[in-house]
Amino acid sequence: GGRHMVVGRIAESAGQSEAIALLRPLGAPEYAEREYQFLRALSPHLIRSATLRSRMRTLERQQSASESVVAHLPYGTVWVNAAGRIIATNEQAAEILQAADGLSVCKNRLVAHEAMDAEKLVHAIQMATVNEARQGQWFAVARRKQVVPLVISVIPATIPAALDPLSGGPFALLILQDMTRQRVSRSVQLQSIYRLTPAETRLAEALLENETVDSYSLKSNVSRNTVRTHLASLFAKTGTKRQAELVRALLASQPHVML
Repeated sequence: GGRHMVVGRIAESAGQSEAIALLRPLGAPEYAEREYQFLRALSPHLIRSATLRSRMRTLERQQSASESVVAHLPYGTVWVNAAGRIIATNEQAAEILQAADGLSVCKNRLVAHEAMDAEKLVHAIQMATVNEARQGQWFAVARRKQVVPLVISVIPATIPAALDPLSGGPFALLILQDMTRQRVSRSVQLQSIYRLTPAETRLAEALLENETVDSYSLKSNVSRNTVRTHLASLFAKTGTKRQAELVRALLASQPHVML
């Protein structure tokens, strides 16, 4: 059994306690003053180490939550360093880049197919990764297989700790928005944003397709008065007063990530 014991408390938090204990067996001499001095000198270093471990655990939990959110966004996400080298992508981004329509990967770097888009991409990454006054911006990339362009948002960011820490930062997060891949229909989006009724949603969709009140009334077999009632409700729910203003508001309601 132990006869002599010296204990130094290092750290204590909810549900966890850290300490250092020195034990000597029966028959061993008692601790000398130099050994107490050694423990007193060692304790501050152990305390700092415990504090750093606690902070790292907190950061890891936060990072894990952030990565989970980014991984499940309905957009492609690409981490790049200041040199434009790709550090990581989520599944949606990998699918978009594999299609190689407007944007692809060459030698582990993003490449836009059109010269003008390539210049915009390089400039945006530079602006997002300069040491001072980092700025984000967005732009559209033309595609050959799709009429709808690919929208790219470039955001100054701090790289997740779980990714390569030696990749040559600072870093930028690129969000790739392929609106042809949206899993939620426009009508559902409008209903969610403005709390529209099914009838109001159908009218909103018609207006976005360049229908007029009269043409929609004829096609849907709904009286003009009823259509105008729904239109007035759309004005009230979107905070608009004119039909052109209403259409702009509905178009701007698409869930783009733009800066």
